[in-house]
Amino acid sequence: MQSPLGRAEAPGTKFTYRSIDAAVLGMLVKRVTGKSLAEMLSQRIWQPLGMESDGTWLTDHPGPDALEAAYYCINARLRDFGRFGLLFLNQGRARGKQVVPPWWISQATTPRSPSVEWGHLFPDDPEGYGYQWWLIEPGPGHPYSAEGVFFQFV
Repeated sequence: MQSPLGRAEAPGTKFTYRSIDAAVLGMLVKRVTGKSLAEMLSQRIWQPLGMESDGTWLTDHPGPDALEAAYYCINARLRDFGRFGLLFLNQGRARGKQVVPPWWISQATTPRSPSVEWGHLFPDDPEGYGYQWWLIEPGPGHPYSAEGVFFQFV
C-alpha cells in the first residue's frame, strides 16, 4: 500500500540519514522472526563472539513487548565493541568460526546505490555509506567505521 503522503524521492536516488528507517527495520525484524533485536543480536553475534559482558539496548519501555531503539543506544564494554569491530575486520570470522558470511561483510561495507557512493552523500564530503557503516574512502581494503551518536567509533 502506498503512503497517502507519497514519496519524497525514489529509493536509492538521494541519501538522507533517517533514524526512523532503522527503527522500522527493527520493528520488521521482530514481526517476521518473533524475536526482539536484542535476542537476535545475542544469539547470532554476542554469544558466538564470546562477549565479556551482556550488553544493553535502550528500549521504548520496560517489558517483553518493548522495542529497541534500532538506530542507536547499544551499550557494551569497550572490549566487546572491539570484538565486534574485529568480526568485520576478519571478514565475519571469530573464535575459529564463520559467524557472518564474508559476502555480507562486503555488502555491508560497500555502497549499494549511486546515492551512497563515496563523495555523493553531502557536499564536499568524501565518505560513502553502507549498511549502517560510514565508508571513509574508496579503494581496495577501504576503511570504514561504525559511528555512535556521541562520537564513539568502531
